Amino acid sequence: MDDDKKMAAAIAAVNRYMEMEVSEHRHPTLRNGGFTSRMNVWGVSGRQDQMQMRTLMQLRTFNKLRSSLKA
Repeated sequence: MDDDKKMAAAIAAVNRYMEMEVSEHRHPTLRNGGFTSRMNVWGVSGRQDQMQMRTLMQLRTFNKLRSSLKA
């Protein structure tokens, strides 16, 4: 009998947690009174650095091509 109560309580807790997760995704402004963000700041920073490095490498290549065409 006691195990049945524990099982019912565990199932109820999991169901409540899942309902809270679903409602959070539907209404993101309800949490903490403002917008929530799940953006990975480190990931964005790394991607930005990769894009900047690629741009610098392209500029360097184009500058070398331009200087070889002038000569």
